[in-house]
Amino acid sequence: MKRMICLLIVILLLTLSFVTASAEDQWEPDVAFKTIDTEGNEWTDLAFGDAKLTMVNFWAYWCPPCVGELEDLQKLSEDYPDLQLLGVSLKDYEEENVKTMKKLGITYPTLRMTDSIMEKMTSGYIPETMFVDSEGNIIGDNFVGSKSYSGWAAVIEDYLEKVPELKEKPEAPAADAEGAA
Repeated sequence: MKRMICLLIVILLLTLSFVTASAEDQWEPDVAFKTIDTEGNEWTDLAFGDAKLTMVNFWAYWCPPCVGELEDLQKLSEDYPDLQLLGVSLKDYEEENVKTMKKLGITYPTLRMTDSIMEKMTSGYIPETMFVDSEGNIIGDNFVGSKSYSGWAAVIEDYLEKVPELKEKPEAPAADAEGAA
């Protein structure tokens, strides 16, 4: 009888480890999306892998606190090499948002809001900012409202200490000498 119970426990443990391994194989990032930026370039959640930390800022041209922090966000994107900054604008206001960006000298990418981004990335208030690590995991809670340069810098520095180092991307294989023309 003891043998039978031990055998059943072993089978149960093996089954549970298989289910757990299968669930890990099906892992998806917290933030998954596909959209275009204001210049028509396609973007997906794979972009998070390009930086140790990504700051995603939701804004619109008609929102004074949103516009008020854009120049500080631009400077942050230039001052922190491990940070990627992405703006997200409502597609209904894209033309006016682009005019505002050009007027203020904003060069970081601004993505078009899609339903999947709205569902997974925002509560619907602007300005709203969230942080995502290189694997697409949301870090902390979303911030509703604007901050100054120093306010955002403190948050960025705290999060950069918490997120794991960026994984090295494999290099493309070098062309062999015989195959080169």
